[in-house]
Amino acid sequence: MACRGSMINHVMPMMPPELRRGKLLLLIAFAVSLLGDLLTIVVKILRVGLTPGSFGSVLRWLITAALLYAIWRGHRWARWLMVGLLGLGLVLIGPVALVSMHPLAIAVALQFIIALGLLAFSPSVSAFIDYQRALYSENKKAPPKQGP
Repeated sequence: MACRGSMINHVMPMMPPELRRGKLLLLIAFAVSLLGDLLTIVVKILRVGLTPGSFGSVLRWLITAALLYAIWRGHRWARWLMVGLLGLGLVLIGPVALVSMHPLAIAVALQFIIALGLLAFSPSVSAFIDYQRALYSENKKAPPKQGP
């Protein structure tokens, strides 16, 4: 009986350590971004109720999810757009967090710093995004399978 790990390796060959590290760091950036934003939206709704701004926040969350999916597929433009948006968000929330010392503002600033740092400065994340881009562009070029 074959070991389950060998079946997985047969279907999906082992990635080099740098790519695995990049994949993990990218997943951490995704989790920090999506879960942090979701928590902020829920706290806001619980404090002030549903407002027209709540729907804007949900729309922003969906756009963030779409950008992160594009990054996962290896699109460089999405990565750098996300880095720019995180940087802008940090410029806007940073002074508020420093002056008010409000825990939620500090949490949002930390969320932006972590995600920005991982997306912009990690060589292993760059390597994984390049790998994903090559993988998905290769799948596009593959000829369609012929029927029996």
